[in-house]
Amino acid sequence: MLQNDTVAPTPMAGAMPRRTGTRFRMLWLIIIAVTINYLDRAIIGIAAPGIRHDFGLNAAALGLVFSAFGWTYLLFQMPGGIALDRFGNRVVYTVALIGWSIFTFLQGIVGGIGAFVGMRLGLGVFEAPCFPANSNVVGMWFPRAERGRAISAYTAAEYVGLGFLSPLLFWMMAHLGWRSLFLSTGLIGIVFAAVWWFFYRDPYASKASESEIAHIEAGGGLVRKEVVGTRFELRHVRELFRHRQMWGLFIGQFSVYSTFVFFLTWFPTYLATQRHMA
Repeated sequence: MLQNDTVAPTPMAGAMPRRTGTRFRMLWLIIIAVTINYLDRAIIGIAAPGIRHDFGLNAAALGLVFSAFGWTYLLFQMPGGIALDRFGNRVVYTVALIGWSIFTFLQGIVGGIGAFVGMRLGLGVFEAPCFPANSNVVGMWFPRAERGRAISAYTAAEYVGLGFLSPLLFWMMAHLGWRSLFLSTGLIGIVFAAVWWFFYRDPYASKASESEIAHIEAGGGLVRKEVVGTRFELRHVRELFRHRQMWGLFIGQFSVYSTFVFFLTWFPTYLATQRHMA
């Protein structure tokens, strides 16, 4: 689905310049980041039986622990977008990766439920800019005709980590304890933050060829640094609620995500407690 479109130069005079596939390498960085992002927010569903036992929680209290992430994740969507406009994808994504990975790691260390909930709140703060940044990166690096495939690729990554790594995660839960899940994924995220900082560049600061930049720009990609977005104002938020299409998106997203969160949290807990997969 993701293929490099490098074209080797021909020996003929006036040959077409080499077209790099830099945009696909940037997309792979997003795919890996999204995989880590969803692992960090979702492993609590697998770790829940151990957390519930160690902290003496009933089902209602565990539900509050599950919900804490979503509170700050929602509240910091707009601040995350504003930070992206001001500081750019590379800086904000790096800070977000480091931040959410540290809060993931700390969940494996804290000794009380209050501190654990605090770490979940911090996780939501730093994961909030992730998907606005993904949209920014795709909008810059991909012409309109290629954006659907690019978005579907990193969207699929939401499910890959937990789906394919669940057997390993359940094994770690059973043999190394629930804290090992948070410690290991937190460390992975911190390492990948360095990878992101080292390799990611926006188009105008990258080593992409002139041919690739021209291809992206001709298709509607935002490859020039001079492109300036609209300054954020609260009236823009009010304006959104005046459109029926936005209400449809809100209702649809709420419906889909409510079901999705169940499978990220309570369903792994069910498998561990009722089907004894841990």
